[in-house]
Amino acid sequence: MLKLMYITNNPSVASIVEGAGVDRIFVDMEYIGKADRQGGMDAVQSHQRLKMLKYCLRH
Repeated sequence: MLKLMYITNNPSVASIVEGAGVDRIFVDMEYIGKADRQGGMDAVQSHQRLKMLKYCLRH
């Protein structure tokens, strides 16, 4: 079965995609070595902090 996942650090967006049937919503906290692995790719390389995760969980 297909599982839908969405990466966001915005609680409002998370609410919208949850209502649209997304199975898993997460904040991408991993960044060590990401630039090396994704170099040259058209990929978002965010540097989320634990503070942002705590904010998302509260909202």
